[in-house]
Amino acid sequence: MPVNLTVYDLDVYEVEKKRPANGEAIAFVRSQLDGTTLFSNELNRRGRLAGISPRSIERARQKLGTISERLHGPTGQWSVRLPIVKLRAPQGK
Repeated sequence: MPVNLTVYDLDVYEVEKKRPANGEAIAFVRSQLDGTTLFSNELNRRGRLAGISPRSIERARQKLGTISERLHGPTGQWSVRLPIVKLRAPQGK
């Protein structure tokens, strides 16, 4: 039986095939930054090796609220880390 596909269908298929689910990118970034700091270009390099695009890494970083800091002045590299979350103890009665 013939299948009717448009150019749009093929484009969407190619994009979805290449772009991992947002949750995968978030889990990847969280695992890479767990308890450590990385240079942003190193995080992107590891992501590419895992099949995750730099844009997906960026979106995941935004969702996680990562903190970027430039090291060694205005020409230094950018480092990336997860935010420190302070937990409050429950208040007693």
